[in-house]
Amino acid sequence: MARILVVDNDGEQSMSLGLSLTAKKHVVELRCGSRAAIRAGVRLRPDVLVVDWLLGQPLDGVAVADTIRLVHPQAHAILVTAFPSRDVRAAAVAAGFLGYFTRPISLQKLHAAIDQSSSTPPPPTGLRVGLLEIDRCGAVVHANDRARDLLEFPKRSSGNPQLADVISYRSLKDVDSTPGRWQPLTCIGEDEPTVVGVVKATPFDHGEHRVVLLLAQDERANVDSTIVENLTTALDGDPQATLRERTIEDHVLLVDEDDLQRRLGRMQFEKLGCVLHTAESRERALRLLAVDPKIGVILVDHGRGLAPLGDFVGALRRERPGALLIGTSLGLHKKDFERIGVERFLLKPLVAGALRDAITTVRR
Repeated sequence: MARILVVDNDGEQSMSLGLSLTAKKHVVELRCGSRAAIRAGVRLRPDVLVVDWLLGQPLDGVAVADTIRLVHPQAHAILVTAFPSRDVRAAAVAAGFLGYFTRPISLQKLHAAIDQSSSTPPPPTGLRVGLLEIDRCGAVVHANDRARDLLEFPKRSSGNPQLADVISYRSLKDVDSTPGRWQPLTCIGEDEPTVVGVVKATPFDHGEHRVVLLLAQDERANVDSTIVENLTTALDGDPQATLRERTIEDHVLLVDEDDLQRRLGRMQFEKLGCVLHTAESRERALRLLAVDPKIGVILVDHGRGLAPLGDFVGALRRERPGALLIGTSLGLHKKDFERIGVERFLLKPLVAGALRDAITTVRR
């Protein structure tokens, strides 16, 4: 029996899948939308996340899984989609998904993949965020492994400690007075209090428990990263809050030989409110540059049809000197772009927040 979180914007599909999984004696929760999925993933700590590829604003299924794994890296993920594309499959594999299914879903194969999860180690993760759940009396009712490492729980007495037993009074006061902000975190050590990182708490708006997030001192720069921002935005009390919006005045050109990736890219750029051109070949890309002088940002995929890449990038630079060039790929081709002078790189699938940060950070 597994704890399973099903995320799908199609209520009928979600309910049908939930009933099938419940019949197999799994504990199943259903959610609609990326924000609700992240909140549920943090609280429910699912063994398996079954998530649709396209969830609408602000995140897709891959980004939702990555965000939940910040605080619950043990979670396996299975991607379902109505788009039978080799690129979508490659994106799922690159993100460490346990399975990839196109609709109509083979329930027999899906059940087999979920059964396999109990004997399969979860994919490796990079950044990990500590998480505590605190009740209204200040007791720690849950601490993930990262929080236990940061606060040295193994060295403390058994049982659930009070938050005041592990975080200094000053840190505790700051958390209570400004729960929506990251604050310096001072841990109560055996000898003297030690600053170990930063802490951020949610209000009690979500129920009887509040969530406290922790980052180590050498990780505090990540508080402004897109993925941590996605986590905190989903957990904060304002249901209307979105990722920070920044305007992009330049017109954008997206060059990718895969039609699905171009369409998915257009959906993400629409969230940013910018003018986007797409091209499937180098010839069309150069024609678009010739007719639109406002194109100032060019995203170039590491595709076979665009080879040799160095020659193509050189042609783009000659046609539009000063344009911001960003490499994209489903694989780890960042070094290939760096060798030809393209320093900014994004892994596909493209996500609005990462696109916004890549473009505006460079242009400041």
